[in-house]
Amino acid sequence: NAGTFSDAPGQAACTKCVAGTYQGDEGATACVECSEHSWCGEGSSAPTPCEAGYVGRGTGLSIKSQCELCPAGSWCPAASTLATLIPCPRGYYCPEGSLAPKAHPCPAGRFGQRKGLGDEACDGDCFAGYYCDPGSVSPTQSPCPAGRFSSEPGLSSEAGCAECAPGHYCEEG
Repeated sequence: NAGTFSDAPGQAACTKCVAGTYQGDEGATACVECSEHSWCGEGSSAPTPCEAGYVGRGTGLSIKSQCELCPAGSWCPAASTLATLIPCPRGYYCPEGSLAPKAHPCPAGRFGQRKGLGDEACDGDCFAGYYCDPGSVSPTQSPCPAGRFSSEPGLSSEAGCAECAPGHYCEEG
């Protein structure tokens, strides 16, 4: 039966594969170590992939809880390994355990110029004279329009840009 083996001919019963191994073929003489992206309970006939948001570190995992949370800065589809981690895209951050690439845009007022950001600080505040919508990739993503200005960094919308003082001209940005 699958999930078992017999290492000697003529045995009356097969032996279950130990946890951390599996066997999917009938008539097998040994079990196979569970692959890096999966875990195998006792008597497994096939590896069970680590769920999305988790990563398998090493081979021979024997219980689901041995799959670890995906590290911050990356997202992990099901069956991920350390070698297959995918960095979070620009404009987004991926906290520990992320299972999708665009679940967490950098918040308004902040920007994410680099891939692989792991928290909402992203790459920092947008520059003074500019504002950043959620998911912005540059500190100069959106300039305050002509006739408006801001001396404060981290504006989250155009509404934060103040009108120029009477008698003064303010260029865009």
